[in-house]
Amino acid sequence: MDVGGIFENSKELDRLRKEQEVVLSEINRIHKKLQSSESPRFCFVEIQVLLCSWEEIVVIRCSTSNMLVGQLDTLLQPGLPAVPAAQRKKIEVSEQKKKRVKADSEIPRLSPALYH
Repeated sequence: MDVGGIFENSKELDRLRKEQEVVLSEINRIHKKLQSSESPRFCFVEIQVLLCSWEEIVVIRCSTSNMLVGQLDTLLQPGLPAVPAAQRKKIEVSEQKKKRVKADSEIPRLSPALYH
């Protein structure tokens, strides 16, 4: 297992979080400008650019986070094959569906005699 890779991905997540905070503070600053009615057209363009930047950071952060989860799963279960996060979610959802179907099938049925 590559502990160095886990450490690098953790550092990258921290860096991305800080970058998101910077973008968010810029968006908040521009929002305050908009409230004071200073050149609203320019502010909207600037906010649009910042939101595009925010979206890119989110995509990278999600990808890095998923890699880190996979690495941690491998580290925590050395004898077992790692189950990817997406597969775990599918398993959890299918188990919930099974429970729902079972609960639905256990609904008491009224006898036909009660309908008349």
